[in-house]
Amino acid sequence: MTNCSRSKRQNNNLMTVITALMAALLCGQSSAQSTLLDESDPLLKHLDAIDQMEAEYSAYAAELGDLYLALGKIHIERQEYPEALAAYQRGLQTDRINYGLDSVSQTPYLLAVADIEAAMGEWKKSFEAINHIYTISTSSYGQTDPRMADVIAQLLSWHLRWYENRTPKDGFAHLVASEKLSDRLHSVIDQESVINSQQTLDQLRQISRLQYTIAKHITQHREPKDIGVTFSTSGSIASESRPGTSHRHFQKGRDALKSVVRLIAKDPNSSAIDNAESLAHLGDWFLMFNQRRSATESYRLASELLRATDSGEEAEKSFFGTPKLINLLAENTASAPSDDKSATVVFSISRNGVASKFRAIDENQSLSNADNNKLVRKFRSKRFRPVVEGGIIKASEHAIYIDLNSDIKSQEPNPEAETNSVDTSNEAMSG
Repeated sequence: MTNCSRSKRQNNNLMTVITALMAALLCGQSSAQSTLLDESDPLLKHLDAIDQMEAEYSAYAAELGDLYLALGKIHIERQEYPEALAAYQRGLQTDRINYGLDSVSQTPYLLAVADIEAAMGEWKKSFEAINHIYTISTSSYGQTDPRMADVIAQLLSWHLRWYENRTPKDGFAHLVASEKLSDRLHSVIDQESVINSQQTLDQLRQISRLQYTIAKHITQHREPKDIGVTFSTSGSIASESRPGTSHRHFQKGRDALKSVVRLIAKDPNSSAIDNAESLAHLGDWFLMFNQRRSATESYRLASELLRATDSGEEAEKSFFGTPKLINLLAENTASAPSDDKSATVVFSISRNGVASKFRAIDENQSLSNADNNKLVRKFRSKRFRPVVEGGIIKASEHAIYIDLNSDIKSQEPNPEAETNSVDTSNEAMSG
């Protein structure tokens, strides 16, 4: 017998084994599981429900889709990822048979498949599933249809979630894919036909958070030199985009926040607080990128809106009376925490939101040189939204509780953003 014939027979035997295993996995799970599981087990219940549905209707009844999604979730809870993937793929196949290869109804299955493939380290397959969601959605709606905004926002959330779960080098592929998605989302939103809604405003803010994430990544880690290989197929998102300098992402995030300001200003139902908040967030963006004159102008305009209300000075004091630590990755800017647990550190905040002159106010503990150096390093790249009084930006004093014996970094959730991430001498780009 020749080597070729022997190899062919071995391949045939291997295919026979694989076919038998897949058949057992997809068709015979209920009989195998029933001998091992208690009848009250949710997995057994779902397998029985699938058997009954197939017996009453067919092996590809449309009603099976939800059962396969639920079955996959049960397997995930048990950390049975291959079984979960098989369930999702069976649901995906069922949906395509009933509604067509380009049906948008398969989106939940593709998202589930993308998550499972990612969890198993199959990043190329994971990206292919996500890219396919965009492809079928544009096929059904068109690239500029307002319904695409929700689709793209969902894909952005997926990429950012997995970016946070990977190393900076590996996660960069998600930022590459996300930048083009972000551009397309803004182009969809930036149409007269788009209705101003909270969802639209949230999506624009999502764009700004993404652009800050990219700028922050580039500042801290630089762009990988070996990003020529992308996890994508022809016509996909990732291959069409490559993040550039922090300057570019500053502009894109700024434009998204300007769109928020514009949409809120056009809304007759928006309040002075709503308008002031949008302007203040824009000011925060400018300040974090060292665009100080533009930040001052945004804060001043916000202050004017508040002072024009019936409550006037009281409204301004409520909004601008306390410094707020700026976090461009958060949905809201919260007041800096302050209490009297142990060591309370008092410091100065300049008109540009810079913290300095740290001193501890505690009868049992003073601020050592080492503690002072820690605080200087901690707050060097952070900025506070400054106090505004009578429309004028003012320096102020602020107190914050910090356990000086613990890791100072853990006391503040605000992400670090390098102050030199953009050209600070170029105020023209704030226009």
